[in-house]
Amino acid sequence: MFDAIAPRYDRANRLISLGMDLRWRWKAVRRALAREPRVVLDVGAGTGDLTRMVAAAGGPHLRAIGVDFSLAMLGVAATRPGDDHQRVGYVQGDALTLPVGPESVDAIITAFTIRNIRDLPAVMNSFARVLKPGGTVTILEISPMGNGPVGRLFRLYFGRVVPLLGRLVTGHPFAYRYLPESVQRFRDAEGLAQLLCESGFDDVSFTRLGMGSVALHHGVRSP
Repeated sequence: MFDAIAPRYDRANRLISLGMDLRWRWKAVRRALAREPRVVLDVGAGTGDLTRMVAAAGGPHLRAIGVDFSLAMLGVAATRPGDDHQRVGYVQGDALTLPVGPESVDAIITAFTIRNIRDLPAVMNSFARVLKPGGTVTILEISPMGNGPVGRLFRLYFGRVVPLLGRLVTGHPFAYRYLPESVQRFRDAEGLAQLLCESGFDDVSFTRLGMGSVALHHGVRSP
């Protein structure tokens, strides 16, 4: 599905989030760059939006690498104009077996990706493997909400409206129909923070965004 919707993926994201995803992504980028990393891995890079934001906000010596399993997504990313190919690169790969060496990355950033992966402990272990001691992970992800009025409205929007918008924008009959299920089976913000702690990350924290529908997590790999 991701290969099929690659050309209109960014447009769909802007519409579905009512444009707020760009603001959330910039918050994630600023958090990821707080320690001035030299090598940043964007896991689930898609069409490279976040990878380019990292490169634009980082210093002249920063190298941003986007990783995604979808070749079509990476094909769109690689053809975007204005990239400095000395500082921005893309590689096909799986989040569970990241295509970089052990302890070779200063920071990992990922947005709206890991809820689609069933084995979350394995993902965290993969992150910890490639991060240098003291390296950081920044995770921006949709978060399940409670049963209050806002939570019910959130589920109605994601269950009914989002699949319709996704189909209209991408032309794909099943685009974004997976989204409600992927959110509901995902850990809540507290649960994801606990998993980070259990996976060897220190100073774990999170901030709720979008009335609680999105969470921004951050952690530091233990020495």
